[in-house]
Amino acid sequence: MRYLKDADTIVTPSFHGVCFSLIFRNNFICLKNQKNSDVSSRLSDLLERVGLWERCMGAFEEQATTGIDWARVTPILDGERSRGVSRLKRILEL
Repeated sequence: MRYLKDADTIVTPSFHGVCFSLIFRNNFICLKNQKNSDVSSRLSDLLERVGLWERCMGAFEEQATTGIDWARVTPILDGERSRGVSRLKRILEL
């Protein structure tokens, strides 16, 4: 975890790699699966929600080397986190 937290940029094909990149506010590049040039639905949903779909690619492209606008992304992540916590609280109260 320390390597992920301290990284300048993370290159990952995985949902969890992107999640940790967002949590630690790292720049990241999400690599598409080489077999079908696609990503999982939960990964594509996450990238679309935070407006970072352009960071997912099959090959390195210039736009992914630019910094992430965390001032725009952080409020979205905070809202999603809050929704998830609320959902878990409702489930646990049943």
